[in-house]
Amino acid sequence: MKNEQIADWFSFNLGSTGALTGTDWKALRAAVAILELYAYDASPTLLPAFRAVALRMQETTREFAYHAIAMVFDWGDRDRIWEQAELPFISSPNKCKAEPKVTP
Repeated sequence: MKNEQIADWFSFNLGSTGALTGTDWKALRAAVAILELYAYDASPTLLPAFRAVALRMQETTREFAYHAIAMVFDWGDRDRIWEQAELPFISSPNKCKAEPKVTP
């Protein structure tokens, strides 16, 4: 996925990417690339790589890596993949604009 596509997706879904530093952007692009490879080849050896790059992001921007899972997979896959990568729990992640509404 191209850098512009990543930026556009996040701008549309979360409104702003202004909090991302240069390091955060590099880690986010790496996370997306790893997720794309994982979608093609679901080797569990890729999850530690996803974890490593997500942890290089600031704690306040790490949520972008969580939402990046939905860029490649589906909205419902975020928690599963995040947990499999053994990443710290995000207590109340922001809702993305395109995220399906949950009806009780």
